[in-house]
Amino acid sequence: MSYKIGDRIKVKYEFDGVDLTDEIGTIIKLGNNNNNQVCVEFDNEFEEGHTGDGIGKSGHCRWGNEDEFILFKKKQPIDCHKLNKILCLKKATV
Repeated sequence: MSYKIGDRIKVKYEFDGVDLTDEIGTIIKLGNNNNNQVCVEFDNEFEEGHTGDGIGKSGHCRWGNEDEFILFKKKQPIDCHKLNKILCLKKATV
């Protein structure tokens, strides 16, 4: 599986009779048993959308095969040093 939860993707073509071509979303769940399915929460609501097994927004989610998408933006890793600095500054000002 080439995608990770949090990756931003773009739809390449129509799938399962639903045309979401060029729509952008975020991977919120990976398929089981090494299949190539991913669940995507799209930025825009659409009629056939669901909740992604209760993880995503209602009407925004859809399962699809990895090859139906292209990577739009890889998930950004958390910069722990920057996060710690922000938390320390917040603590100091409270």
